[in-house]
Amino acid sequence: MNISRFAVRRPITTCMFFSAIVVLGWISFQRLAVDQLPDVALPSITVSTTYEGAGPAEVERLITEYIEKAVSTIDGVKEVRSTSKENNSTVVIDFTWDKDLTEAVNEVREKVAEAKRLLPEDIDEPRIWKYDTSAQPIGYLALRGASERFNVRQYAEDYLAYLLQQTEGVAAVDVWGGNLREIQVLVDRGRLEATGLSLAQVEQALHAENLSLAGGHLEAGAVDYLVRPTGEFGGLVETEQAVVALRDGIRVSIKDVASVVDGLKDERTRTRVNGEPGVILAIRKQSGGNTVRVAQQVRARLPEIQAQLPQGLTLSVLYDRSTFITRSINQVQDTAIQGGAIAVLVRLVFLRSLISTVVIAVSIPIAIIATFILLYFWQISLNWMSLGGLALGIGMLVDNSVVVLENIFRHAKLGKDRQLAAMDGSSEVALAVAASTLTTLCVFMSIAFVHGKIGVIFQELTLTVTASLLASLLVALTLTPMLCGKILRVRDEHQPPSTGLRRWLELQGERFFNALDASYHRSLAWALSHRALIVVVSLTLLAIVLPLNRHIGQELLPPVDESLIYARLEMPVGTRIDLTDETMRQLERAILANPLIQGSFSRTGLTSRGGGGSPPALCSSKPSTAPNARKPLDDVMQTLRRDTRLIPGGKIRIYERPICGVSGAAAVRSASRWTSVASIFSKQSLCRTDQRDHRRHRRRVAHPIDRRRSNAGDPAAH
Repeated sequence: MNISRFAVRRPITTCMFFSAIVVLGWISFQRLAVDQLPDVALPSITVSTTYEGAGPAEVERLITEYIEKAVSTIDGVKEVRSTSKENNSTVVIDFTWDKDLTEAVNEVREKVAEAKRLLPEDIDEPRIWKYDTSAQPIGYLALRGASERFNVRQYAEDYLAYLLQQTEGVAAVDVWGGNLREIQVLVDRGRLEATGLSLAQVEQALHAENLSLAGGHLEAGAVDYLVRPTGEFGGLVETEQAVVALRDGIRVSIKDVASVVDGLKDERTRTRVNGEPGVILAIRKQSGGNTVRVAQQVRARLPEIQAQLPQGLTLSVLYDRSTFITRSINQVQDTAIQGGAIAVLVRLVFLRSLISTVVIAVSIPIAIIATFILLYFWQISLNWMSLGGLALGIGMLVDNSVVVLENIFRHAKLGKDRQLAAMDGSSEVALAVAASTLTTLCVFMSIAFVHGKIGVIFQELTLTVTASLLASLLVALTLTPMLCGKILRVRDEHQPPSTGLRRWLELQGERFFNALDASYHRSLAWALSHRALIVVVSLTLLAIVLPLNRHIGQELLPPVDESLIYARLEMPVGTRIDLTDETMRQLERAILANPLIQGSFSRTGLTSRGGGGSPPALCSSKPSTAPNARKPLDDVMQTLRRDTRLIPGGKIRIYERPICGVSGAAAVRSASRWTSVASIFSKQSLCRTDQRDHRRHRRRVAHPIDRRRSNAGDPAAH
């Protein structure tokens, strides 16, 4: 190959080329997104429809069945799963992995629009979204204060959410908890019957009076007026004065048959922070955004926002996912740096040449920096998988350079000058080094063609290893020969021996390696003279080890410490939310009494984005730095289980959080009962997913598979 000869003959050009790579690599590194795991966009689309006041049986018959039939005809559908519950229908469509999700969303939207004419008129607009791990909240803020709770909720929705959404990288801010203001018309049955009116007439009058319409244009002389009759109620008095009907020429208004109250909407969820009522703001980043950078920008805005809060309100950080991500990424980076340093030291011991070790040491960081350029253009973020692939590749980064350097050194010992030795030595092994690298790439690239969730998660690891090996091959065939042609030294046999400490180290090194060589030769000679025994022992060990594979645990991702624990309370079917909330208060008191817990927040009667369901709530805190406050996760959870086992009324499960929701990404749970979840701040805790399914029944169709869950047996629904 002429590339090595060109690099040796044009050292300035080579240096400028790699200087440009270093600059571009550093810029690429600064622009890489930082996240916990790769973005896992599962081929799944959810259609959620809210139908207020309907029971599970009605929801299934009037909504779920029509949507199921409509979406089942879409090309590429693998499975359709549905959940029918009080007030809400959720239909999940799973597609094959080769289906384009953008196209699938459009097709689902068209089918739902076609089916909408068969659905009840008073349902909310069906919501359609695709699952993406990057859409998970990156942090939670708690707003608390002594004001009326609906004011806190309104302030969070109208002001705080707007300010936070202006932060670069923030896609949405969800507001949980608190009460919404509601103007209530409380009809007096006796007065209504006395006037001979019905409840439907009162409702119709309210709709007709509380209405604004476009009136068109009115031209008067040289002026063109925009006519817009305004009829929306401006307050309680206007609502009371709305006319319902005329009786014997007398107007019957709302105040004649009902009382109008400025009240609160019926509370079907309860949210508390550390046992006290509060409002939670969930921050979601834009798809493909840098989690750490977005979280830092939100934190940077908090002092300004907190200074503008009304007196009595406090805004604090409940959970910041970027803290754990930063800690994890730093640990991986430290491990990679330590691995690189150890690799350099090993090369120094075995090469026994400081200049040769310097050449190897220079090749490692440059190859890594060059890798960042490929990661940037391949749109790969810095996460566990990519950094793990980079750490895995560090050990292989120096292999190519060592092979090239050793051959150059051999040619230099033959009496050639440094430049000629660098050109001849590198050109001689260039094909062999390239073939070896490509062979290794074939092993890793096969993982990139794996389908499903495994392929999506491990694809970035494969691509990172590929990028690092390609970068190392480029460095080995260009930079290493150039450096050897400039600084490599070969000791002359006629040169006087070293003296002092250096001489002693050289003698000790030679003695050690001579002994090592002799020991290896003796072992190899013994093995060659006992071939049958070696084969029998090897096969015996293989037969012993293979069955042990059945006893090795298997999991998609290893457990990690996110300082987060969940407690889930399930009450009997049909339990009132007030009773569920009272039991939840007992659970919170028991949890907060534990000295190992820094804080918690709970949500009772949880609803998903579509208005139903019971997804786990999340919260976190900074791990305690006090040595006496740290305990293994299992000990913390066992303590909490022991403290809460005597709480009567429901089933309590304490478990760990799943990693970014990957474990249960496509799971849809039935909400056949009120569910409360307390997410607990632990000073050292870890969370996995809760995979226990609720009671359900299934109905198969021809194709695709349909799984239906309903709460028709819920006595509270009838």
